[in-house]
Amino acid sequence: MKRYIGAICVMVVSWAQADIILLNDSFTDLDRSNQNLPSSASWFSGGDAADITAASGALVMSNISGGTRGALAYFTPSGSPQALAIGDSLSLSATVTIPNSSGDSGRFQFWAYDSGGSRTVSDNQSFNNSAYNGYVGYGILNDPRGNHPSRYSINERDSTANNLILGSTVLDTSTAAVTMTGITVNVSLEITRTGTDTMSLLGSINGTEITRQDVAGAITQFDTMAILSVNDSLAGTLTVDQVEVIYTAIPEPGLWSLLVSGAILLVAVRRAFPERA
Repeated sequence: MKRYIGAICVMVVSWAQADIILLNDSFTDLDRSNQNLPSSASWFSGGDAADITAASGALVMSNISGGTRGALAYFTPSGSPQALAIGDSLSLSATVTIPNSSGDSGRFQFWAYDSGGSRTVSDNQSFNNSAYNGYVGYGILNDPRGNHPSRYSINERDSTANNLILGSTVLDTSTAAVTMTGITVNVSLEITRTGTDTMSLLGSINGTEITRQDVAGAITQFDTMAILSVNDSLAGTLTVDQVEVIYTAIPEPGLWSLLVSGAILLVAVRRAFPERA
């Protein structure tokens, strides 16, 4: 009997906690402009169209030296941001390869935003543009060389600044020095709504984690991800692969009660009609 109860419990939990893939882009179609969710997103460059391409199964950002570069994509249909109810979470992840750096001014950024409905439709719009002054969200930032541990941080963008890359507030910093240059690293950001106005944030770069609770003015819906570089000392290309965005839903209390009641009913039926020898 115990094995049946255990199996039913596993079934209830699996059913109750649903993982929904919003984006799983590995760039195998060699097309960075194809918006076909969840297998492909259209990625937009803040600079010239030639600055980003999909090649060799990865998103390749070139000409990143001497300024700010990056790409952003939308992982939900227009007008339908993914809202997080209490208990829900959103996880973003990617593998990133950054070239070697010769200076200390670098900033790598990995963001989840709510666009507020103001979506980019073309390249070369510049990330310092009034089109972005309604974007809010959370991100992890880091000095790719690992020379400045305090630059590994969790940030919140809650202002109306035009500059998508610079208009954010540091929520917390790490004491860990995380090197990213010259290697391929896994980058992730998990956002979990733990209360009416409380968000739990977990960032990770190459296995080194940073956490923070946002307990005031929490941002609770998202539709955009961005991978950005602020640097005047990097050279070459920055590549991104295996981009994934997953929404994990936890059911409302009423549904939980229904699921548990169903499990109890199944156990009762099992007891009433046991297996024959």
